[in-house]
Amino acid sequence: MQYNYRLREGCEFYPYDGAKDKEEFIVKTPDNRQFKISALTKDILQRLDGNRSLDDVSRELEARSVSISSNDLRDLLLQQYGKLNILESSCPRLTEQNRLNPSAEVKLPFLLHWNIIPEKQVGWVAARLKFLYHTVSVISGLSLIALTHYLVYSQPTSFNHVSNAGSLWVLILCLVSILCHEFGHAAAVTKYGGSPGSIGFGLYLLLPSFYADVSVIWKFRRRERMVVDLGGIYFQQLSFVVFAMLGHYFLAPEFFAVCYFIDLMALFNVNPIFRFDGYWFLVDYLALPNLYKQALKYIAYKVRKAVGLQAEKVVLPQMHWFAYGVFIIYSLVCNLFLIAIIWFSYRYLANMVIRLPTLLPQIILSIWMALKAYDVALFFNRLVALFFVIAFAGTALIGMYKYASFGIRYCRAKIYTHKLP
Repeated sequence: MQYNYRLREGCEFYPYDGAKDKEEFIVKTPDNRQFKISALTKDILQRLDGNRSLDDVSRELEARSVSISSNDLRDLLLQQYGKLNILESSCPRLTEQNRLNPSAEVKLPFLLHWNIIPEKQVGWVAARLKFLYHTVSVISGLSLIALTHYLVYSQPTSFNHVSNAGSLWVLILCLVSILCHEFGHAAAVTKYGGSPGSIGFGLYLLLPSFYADVSVIWKFRRRERMVVDLGGIYFQQLSFVVFAMLGHYFLAPEFFAVCYFIDLMALFNVNPIFRFDGYWFLVDYLALPNLYKQALKYIAYKVRKAVGLQAEKVVLPQMHWFAYGVFIIYSLVCNLFLIAIIWFSYRYLANMVIRLPTLLPQIILSIWMALKAYDVALFFNRLVALFFVIAFAGTALIGMYKYASFGIRYCRAKIYTHKLP
C-alpha cells in the first residue's frame, strides 16, 4: 500500500558551512531541533507536501537525472529520516519508528527551566558588549587574564578564613560569573549579525544550570560558530580578572575562591566529552553536528570490521589528516568515558547509599541548629549542601536509568526493524 508523506509544518532549511567537498543544509524543526542534510535530501523533503505520492517524487527526480525508485525512496525516508520525527504519514511503520526512536530518549533533559532574562534585554546587553570581541579588546583581555592568573596562583590563598557568610558570597559571585559566561555567547552571536535568544536557568536533571539560546549560530560560518562556542569561557575569564583585582585590593579570600571555581568551571566546560562548550567547538571544527553519535558508531564499525563481523559502513566527510586524528582520539576517549561514567556513577551511588543515612541527619540537624540560633548564613550554607547531596545522587541515578532505557529501546528498535518485511 502506498502512503503519501508530508514534511512537518514549520520546518526550515538554510545552508550549513561544513564539509568543503559538498553542499549541505540544516533542517530546523518547529521545536528547535536541527539536523544536517545533503542538498538532494533537502530537495526530496521539500517535495513531500502530502499530495505527491512517492511515485510522483520518483518521476520528478528522474527528470533531474536522479534515479531512485519509489520503494527505495520509501526505505530511505523510513530508515534515515523517519526516526528524526520530521515526517507525517498514516504509515504504521513510520508511527512505530517514531515511538521506538532511541535517539529521542537518550537526551538528559531540563526537568524545570525558566527564562530569567528575556530575548530583548539579552540582545540589548549583548550589543553593548560585542566590542570585547574586537581585536584590540581580545588582545588586551587575554593579556589581563594571563596576568591575573599569575597573581592569583603565584600567591595561593588559604580558604580557612572563609566564613559561612563568605561561602554564600562565593556562591553568589560564582553565579554572577556564570551569567557573564552566557552573555559571552550572546555577545558573540551579536558580533556576527545574529539575534541571541533569552538566557534561562533550569535543572539539568537535578543539577542547576544556566543556558543561553544561541541556536541561530548554525547559520554562521564555521569559524564564527567556533568563536561563539568559546565566547562564554572568554567572558567568564574576564570576570576572573575583575574578581582577582578585587581580591588583591580588599585582601578577601572569597574573591580568590571564586577565581579558583571559575577555572574549574572553565576546565569542565572545555572538556569535549560532555556536551558543553568544548564539545560544540569540536563539532564545528570537525563539521560533524552529530559528533557524539558518529564517534560511537565509527569505533563500533571499525571493531566489528576488524574481527570479521558484518557492519554498516560509517562514512565520514572529507577532512584533513590532523582533523581525522582528532576525531579518532575523541572517538576512543568518548567510548572509554561512556563505560567509565557508568562505572563511577554506580560506585558513587553505592557509596552514597551507605553514607546517606549518616550524612542526611547531620545536615538536617545543622539546619535545625542554625534556625534555633538565628544563624542565617549557616542555615543557607547547610541548605545548599543538602540540595547538592540530593542533586548529585539523583542525577547519577537518573543518568544511569536514561542510558539503560536507551539501550533497551535501541535493541527493541533493531529487533522490530529486522522483523519488518
